[in-house]
Amino acid sequence: RNRLDAAARTTFVQADGAEWIAANPQVGTVLFTNGGVLEYFAPESVDAILASLAAAAPAAVVMIEPLDPAHDLGADPTSRIFGREDSFSHNYPARLARAGFRVASGSEVQTDGIRWLMVAAEHA
Repeated sequence: RNRLDAAARTTFVQADGAEWIAANPQVGTVLFTNGGVLEYFAPESVDAILASLAAAAPAAVVMIEPLDPAHDLGADPTSRIFGREDSFSHNYPARLARAGFRVASGSEVQTDGIRWLMVAAEHA
């Protein structure tokens, strides 16, 4: 449908997210993830995405991502594998800070046995 609508401003691309963002930097990009997207990216790929966004600042990141219930974000700045799917619990606030982002908002909720981090950050 998007391709049929000549006025559409949305495009869809199938690619490795880290590679695509690095190859297509856009000033003013807002990266939004919801429901667990980056948990399937290796720590190095998450860092590469954030570095690419920071290089094209201003940029913003808004994410809702799951965390390992035992991951102490205050004491452990790394990523760890957790859960039935062996996905990553990334310390997003620490990774965002290392990439030069300022965390504007962050909170956690627990729902249906899943610990969720909701965070918004900006890079000027």
